[in-house]
Amino acid sequence: MSGNITAEGICADLSAMHRIGLGGSHLFNVAYGEPPGFVVVYSDAWHARVQPALREANRLGLEITMHICPGWSQSGGPWVPPELAMQEIAVARTNRIGWIHRRIPGEPPTDIYFVCNRDPTSRCVEISFRITDRRPEFWDPNSGRIEPAPQWRTENDRILLPLDFDPCGSVFVVFRASAAGTDSIVRWTGPGEGAWLTCDVAGAPRVTAWTNGEWRGDTAAGRTLLVRAAAVPAPEPLVGPWRVEFPVGRSAPPAIELERLMSLLNHPEEGVRHFSGTATWILDVPPPVDGAEQDPALRRWLALGTVNNLAEVIVNGRSFGVLWRPPCRVDVTAAWRPAATNRVEVRVTNLWINRLIGDSARPQSERVTWTTDNPWGPKDPLPESGLIGPVELRHARVVLAQSP
Repeated sequence: MSGNITAEGICADLSAMHRIGLGGSHLFNVAYGEPPGFVVVYSDAWHARVQPALREANRLGLEITMHICPGWSQSGGPWVPPELAMQEIAVARTNRIGWIHRRIPGEPPTDIYFVCNRDPTSRCVEISFRITDRRPEFWDPNSGRIEPAPQWRTENDRILLPLDFDPCGSVFVVFRASAAGTDSIVRWTGPGEGAWLTCDVAGAPRVTAWTNGEWRGDTAAGRTLLVRAAAVPAPEPLVGPWRVEFPVGRSAPPAIELERLMSLLNHPEEGVRHFSGTATWILDVPPPVDGAEQDPALRRWLALGTVNNLAEVIVNGRSFGVLWRPPCRVDVTAAWRPAATNRVEVRVTNLWINRLIGDSARPQSERVTWTTDNPWGPKDPLPESGLIGPVELRHARVVLAQSP
């Protein structure tokens, strides 16, 4: 603010932020020490500007955060007398779910919400939307898949929608089609970690079950839906030995063999520890001995565990795209041969830091990289690198939810 803005000006700025889709603003002084304007911080005039701004932000659904002091470090130190020191900091709530809302005019209008999990851990939350007349759809920003939300309920003129987020995951929630005649699931019970509840293209609820179990759903119209999954094999560890191939000209050997997966920074060879670029992990997976694992009705997913930093998955010569965020897993059913040997290739790309640290200890003539300024030195710690795992082949059975 710098003490040079009116309450009306602040509210006009907030309206403009809301109109273009910004989520909020941060309130702080732009100069060290007291602001240069005519409004003294924490004075009555200051409060007369800030309080209307907070009320307007709350009305618009915007988030406003504030510095605890005017400057970087004036909240503590020998220059602050005891009677003016902070005595307590109270935090009522930390909202780690972010969202942006857009409306497309029409009859009926289309409301689009981008909802994201800001935490690097999985989260299950229930979101309340100010909509009652249209049913929610999930638009996956990673796969492009669009499907109706199977579970939601209406309460107090709002739609309550449960969302399961991956670490730092996100989804578009779109309201465009009328909710009339939709019998959604309002309550769902069963093993929490053992299944995904989704809808098929026709909107019928179904479960992707990773384990044997029974799930039950109660609908808005009072129907009961049951799902029973059986003969789902346990995950199959892909332990190796793995062959790792490196590109030419990066100071790494042409290939190495790993009896077990590990971060490349722990390898004894210097060229492997400091490798930067794209290396390929290769494993031939023999056909299973257990007949249940050969069931063609099963879906097969490859779960890579920990990857630093990007991974392209290739099964029997077919690419399944690049995985760039956890959990690193992909459905490889389209290429997997249940009763035959399958070749798995994982092309992992790491950061340039490893090679820059290695080159910092080499003469200029022996370096792989060239840069005007290398901020890393030979004593800096190497970041984790490569396919670390554990890698598993996971089996799932897709079962439609039906009335008993």
